[in-house]
Amino acid sequence: VELYEPAERAQDNDHLRGTVDVNWSNGPWAIRSLTGYVSTERLAEDQSYPGLGMGDALLTNFEANSRQFTQELQLSYTQSNLFWVAGAFFFDDSKDGRFDITGNTFAAGAYSNDWSQDTTAYALFANATWTVLPDVDVNAGLRWSSESKDFESDVFVGALFGGPTTLEPSGETEDENVSYDFGIDWRAWDDGMLFLNISRGFKSGGSNIAGIFQTTLEEFEPFDSEELQSYEIGLRSQWFDRRVTLNLTAFYYDYMDFQGFD
Repeated sequence: VELYEPAERAQDNDHLRGTVDVNWSNGPWAIRSLTGYVSTERLAEDQSYPGLGMGDALLTNFEANSRQFTQELQLSYTQSNLFWVAGAFFFDDSKDGRFDITGNTFAAGAYSNDWSQDTTAYALFANATWTVLPDVDVNAGLRWSSESKDFESDVFVGALFGGPTTLEPSGETEDENVSYDFGIDWRAWDDGMLFLNISRGFKSGGSNIAGIFQTTLEEFEPFDSEELQSYEIGLRSQWFDRRVTLNLTAFYYDYMDFQGFD
């Protein structure tokens, strides 16, 4: 069954990306600046669903725009048995979009969601690799993150979805987190390595502000940030003159406030 077909309807995707990478080094010291900009515009008008046998009675329109700026500064130091890098990161993102249902019969004006979201994030980080023995490396990293999101939406729910009613969800989320990573790599033989890694990760909270077919304010409520505590141990190896590769990993993941679909 074919549920989706553009059917010569308008679709347009514009993508602009730019990166400036500046490096300076003097002996073991190095400084790096990474600047990025991404602009995306997506438009899909009058999308029909012939597989439903409804012709142009049910049409959807989708528009999403995003403008993103990032800046990262790094200071690093390298010598024979030690490498470390420390830096700062800035992220600014602005998104807006619209989804609506149109058509030439009962579906006209059945649903629309006109939304926007602004995100600002800062981070400080440091990471080091120390060769404590000729065949043993110790890796350690630390990252502080701060992120805020502001969002709002104007939603119309038509009779087809239990309306008519108008919703105006809005709000903000703020997250601050410290993540870390610690690992040991032991090159036990020429073509084999044993490793251990302990880390704590973070995914910021947010909202379903750009969702479709959401008909209550509760469905737009913000959700909490997610954290993951991870433990891994494993083997990376090659055998028989590197004709065979054998990799083994055992891990335990402990999620806190897991983000998923209900």
